[in-house]
Amino acid sequence: MFQSSLGIVVRSTDYKDYDRILTIFTKEFGKITAGVRGARKQGSPLLAASEMFCCSNYAIYRSKTRSSVNQAEVVNSFFNIRNDVKALTVASIISDICDKTAMEDEPNPRLFALLASTLYTLDNGYDPYGTLVFFVFKALDILGLKPHLDSCVCCGKPSVNKVNISLGGTVCEDCPGEKISQTHLEAISRIFTVPSKNMADNLPAVNGDFLSLAERWITHSLEFQPRGLKILHTLTAYETYKDKPL
Repeated sequence: MFQSSLGIVVRSTDYKDYDRILTIFTKEFGKITAGVRGARKQGSPLLAASEMFCCSNYAIYRSKTRSSVNQAEVVNSFFNIRNDVKALTVASIISDICDKTAMEDEPNPRLFALLASTLYTLDNGYDPYGTLVFFVFKALDILGLKPHLDSCVCCGKPSVNKVNISLGGTVCEDCPGEKISQTHLEAISRIFTVPSKNMADNLPAVNGDFLSLAERWITHSLEFQPRGLKILHTLTAYETYKDKPL
């Protein structure tokens, strides 16, 4: 059986001498794992389409035992992401999240649209950290893990500028939690209302506390640490201390 769909590579693994195994998040069929024979040979027409983050129209042969990419037409390689270490790190994080949360053969068009918009935003030079924060809270919404912000998630009383990540939302003055900026709460609420396609024009202003909150929330909610977070921590630590006197 042949299937054709727009898809984005969220994992690419070299195999044998010239082949690759791709995990492709497709718009119409959800996540598909497929081999690409000879993808790494010089002059291969499938080389570009087998690179990480590449968005292509893929023609995939599927049987009960295996799947393989037979043809691909590149739509956007998102090449500029590779020229910015912060953008590349964030792209790796969001791709890993999509790889872990997208289901085999189960379409998730909202998550696919979010991934595509995130890569577009990074590729066009927008703030990588603001892009990551937007992605995290929008993804939590799409995956049914939306933070509860209307009242205390613990007792139902009016909430204050405190959140409890393990409970999944804001809390009142009497319940345990950590204080956060009202500006950050407003930014999270706004992210829920903005369509993914409008991400680039609605990125939140991000500082270290907001970025840390987003990282911890997605890690706790999904119960795994996305690849690239350790590199991100190194980058943010360097930016914090590089201008301080010794």
